[in-house]
Amino acid sequence: MFARLLAGPGLALGLAGFVALHAGLPAAHAQERFRRTPPLPDPQRMELVLPPVRTQVLPNGLTVATARLPGASVVTIQVVIRAGEADAPPERPALADITARMIGKGTRMLSADYVENMIESLGAE
Repeated sequence: MFARLLAGPGLALGLAGFVALHAGLPAAHAQERFRRTPPLPDPQRMELVLPPVRTQVLPNGLTVATARLPGASVVTIQVVIRAGEADAPPERPALADITARMIGKGTRMLSADYVENMIESLGAE
């Protein structure tokens, strides 16, 4: 009976499992060793110098922050709109959440597709 067990599919499956389990162990040990080893200092990162940021508030209340990189041949513009529950007025809790849910439904005069296209035409995603 023991000889039959050794020759059966159970032994083959057991051996396959054993080999698969132990084949991944060296990789797991190498990965743990990699995680424990701190990265070497990168001289370029250590010399990172950021340009000064100049901030001003326009008469309409818009805050503009600029940073100049002399010699750069490109301009990058980013707009950050303070919106959402963190900036909602305390007397109107959930205003941002309700607005976000309702935008996708449209209005009596404007379909949801029209509202979505208008928002996208303004650069929103």
